[in-house]
Amino acid sequence: MTRLMISFLLFLGLAGCGSVWVFYRADVSAERTMRDTTACEVRGLRDAPVANQTRVLPPIYIPGPIHCPKKGECYRRPGYWAGGGIETVDANEDLRDRVIAQCMADRGYVPVNLPRCRDSDTAAAVYQPRQNVPPLSDTSCVITYRDGGWRIIDPG
Repeated sequence: MTRLMISFLLFLGLAGCGSVWVFYRADVSAERTMRDTTACEVRGLRDAPVANQTRVLPPIYIPGPIHCPKKGECYRRPGYWAGGGIETVDANEDLRDRVIAQCMADRGYVPVNLPRCRDSDTAAAVYQPRQNVPPLSDTSCVITYRDGGWRIIDPG
């Protein structure tokens, strides 16, 4: 189980625009996967609710450069303050992600990183939520939907 947790944490840190992290289990339908994901997300919010914290970030003073127009006549130009401000962070976000990953692992899912499908593959795919997820291959990809849903296909 520790390996799974480490893998999931890596997936959170390495998720990029060109690929998508999804939970995979070959013997279930996309509809069941989405139901299980929603149930685990609800469990994550229940067990690790949003705990926003406001943090004040201190500014940093950047000293000005030293300027020497003539030999022996040097002075420092004025410096300036940079950064600072206020940010809000959810202190429970990492814990909630781990709760969700554990819940999905308990249901037999593993996190996988797959590329996004090309537009031509997406247009050709018919959404069938009751169809089982295909076995993973080198050509498997993910279609993402506006509602946050997704589907794994194998365009071959």
